[in-house]
Amino acid sequence: AREEEEADLAAHKGATDRNKYGGWANGPKHEATGRFYFKKIDGKWWFIDPEGCLWWSHGVVRVTPSSAVTPLDGRKHYFENMPKRGDELEQFYFTHDSLLKPYYTARNIKETDDFSSANCYRKYGKNYKQIYGELAHRRLQSWGLNTIANSSDKDICLMSKTPYIERLEARGGPIKGIGGWWPFRDPFDPSFRQSIIDQLKDREKSLKDPYLVGLFVDNELRWGNESYLAVMIAKNPATLLGKQELVKFYQAKYNGDIKKLNFDWNTSFASWEALLENSEDLPKQASTDLVEFNDLVIHAYFRGIREVFNECAPGVLYLGCRYAGRSSNPRALLIGSQYSDAISHNMYNFTLADYRQPESIDKPMIIG
Repeated sequence: AREEEEADLAAHKGATDRNKYGGWANGPKHEATGRFYFKKIDGKWWFIDPEGCLWWSHGVVRVTPSSAVTPLDGRKHYFENMPKRGDELEQFYFTHDSLLKPYYTARNIKETDDFSSANCYRKYGKNYKQIYGELAHRRLQSWGLNTIANSSDKDICLMSKTPYIERLEARGGPIKGIGGWWPFRDPFDPSFRQSIIDQLKDREKSLKDPYLVGLFVDNELRWGNESYLAVMIAKNPATLLGKQELVKFYQAKYNGDIKKLNFDWNTSFASWEALLENSEDLPKQASTDLVEFNDLVIHAYFRGIREVFNECAPGVLYLGCRYAGRSSNPRALLIGSQYSDAISHNMYNFTLADYRQPESIDKPMIIG
């Protein structure tokens, strides 16, 4: 298989009209800044690569030897010939994908086996990581791809041979009750901003690398309908800083008069403290007010990330939050577009022929 692989790569070296970034070497030239940036040309948005060439991102996610890390809890009996203690393949019970490991941890998965890395070890030997990484770059170029996309191996990216996009997740206090792949974090909690700062600092080498296209923050968060985040915050404990902001917001709106709020909402809170301590569903009459605070939450989320990028990673593209599909809350889409450099969606469709962004959004779009 190794010999066949090498023969195929030697025979198919990829497009000849690309520069080292996979940009259009023979096409129109624009300002070369040494970084990726966006430019609108003849009414269409383009990436411009570090050498000033037009660049269309075409890539794959999960460029990593650890693409088949498999949970074993309660299902180890499905597999034959599992490595035994002392076996040279035992090490792959402990290798992991750094980006996806938190998902397993959050789901209390204790034992895994990295089948794909074990096969790379069988194929390439003890130096499998380095060999696999070098071949991955050659293979992508051979196939006409120019992007190492989301959830890929950091060491392969940092070989700086193919442009890549990184992702980080906001951390800090979760808002209880909001489902999805990952908890929605309270953007009013200082730990939210600090988590972005800390993770950007950890990527100091990437942030200086001209092969870094940009970063996503978060992945397929649950935005719900136009009041969903506010509804959930209103049911959270009083210790949630977002809940305290909600009460302050309505105190200001109703000039400190809880009776006026009770009249509009058809509620009977004895005090603002009672609203803060409330954990029950609010009546439908509160919906209009909740939409207002929901927008405030979305602004706080995107603005906090934008400000940290401006501080800690100036000039690095903030590529958005990877909205799940095309059904995201339109208000989340509109507000997010005010702060991110691009709108990013994960769409599991065979065509985009019937998709259009809202006309009021004039931003480049990335489909994952």
